[in-house]
Amino acid sequence: MEYEIIKSKRKTMAISINHDGMVVIRVPFQATTNNINDLIQKYQHWIDKKLAEVRSRKKDTGVIYFLGETYSLVLLEGDSPAVQIVADTIRVYGYSKEEHQLRLINWYKEQVKNIVQPLMVKYQNLYALKPEKVKVTKAKGRWGSCSSKGTISFSYRLIMLPLFVIEYIVAHELAHLRELNHSLHFWTLVANIYPEYKMAEKWLKNHRYLLADLFI
Repeated sequence: MEYEIIKSKRKTMAISINHDGMVVIRVPFQATTNNINDLIQKYQHWIDKKLAEVRSRKKDTGVIYFLGETYSLVLLEGDSPAVQIVADTIRVYGYSKEEHQLRLINWYKEQVKNIVQPLMVKYQNLYALKPEKVKVTKAKGRWGSCSSKGTISFSYRLIMLPLFVIEYIVAHELAHLRELNHSLHFWTLVANIYPEYKMAEKWLKNHRYLLADLFI
């Protein structure tokens, strides 16, 4: 059993279990190793019970992507924060599978908006390409789309891609505001907006199957 000892000016000893399943033992400065071992032995049954409860709440559901990097997805019981990145894990708090999924999707959407909006402003200023509306959707079949009415939509799954690929997709959809096709003129415009587009296209092609069956 792993545990953390915290010494302070307190007069009594206490044991608690945090969200990660770490046993935290708070003791006075003068507490000895024997004192601590005796405390653990006295409350061993309670500790085992609480650790089992933490393990039952904590479910590792595999690997997900964020900005092209892989993270272990961990679902935990609780309210706040809704989503948290800790080391190589993305932790989602909630009380049901549906709530975990909704909170993760909403968090992904916010991250997409935070990245896409400044890129849109950048290219709008450089190339006078301004959409009528920008939306973040749950689309599964495509990363982005542009309608004939000038509405650009991005899938929240966009946040799973590396930043340079996201920037390419933004440039791609903005180019459709002027060329609603995939003609030579369209690709020339894409190349002007984002010269590294072929590198991004290659990445998408090479990772197509890897990203096909993600958690959500």
